[in-house]
Amino acid sequence: MNKTFKIVSLALALAGLGHTAQAGKFVYVSEIPGNIVNNSSSVLAGKICLINQDQRWTADKVYVVDKMVFVEEPAVLTIEPGTIVRFEANTVSNGTSTSPNDPGALFICRGAKIVAQGTADAPIVMTNLDDPFVAGGATTIPTIANGGK
Repeated sequence: MNKTFKIVSLALALAGLGHTAQAGKFVYVSEIPGNIVNNSSSVLAGKICLINQDQRWTADKVYVVDKMVFVEEPAVLTIEPGTIVRFEANTVSNGTSTSPNDPGALFICRGAKIVAQGTADAPIVMTNLDDPFVAGGATTIPTIANGGK
């Protein structure tokens, strides 16, 4: 590999242009088929999502954790290198960024597993919903214009 190729590759990676996620490829975790959203009449109705079967999150999509998500035994959640996972801070009215009513959160329960091993070239990024300082920049922030909600 020559020096010019290395410099161009580094520049593309630093600019976020090398990220594989495409605008409009947003996956809301609570809407993945097979995941269970608690719709009981309890106080937690609609605020909890359960993953109880193996699942793989791929680097070609941006995952949005929009509820409290629990990975339950015996499920294994695999997150590929280069994947961006964004967490919503407040999805219910009357909350604030410092006191959210329904924050996005990921819990790995006893007996369940998470396999998430990024690399230096393809780190796994877990960040807030509107963080532009990741590979791919603002195109990885879900908006109505680019296929988000």
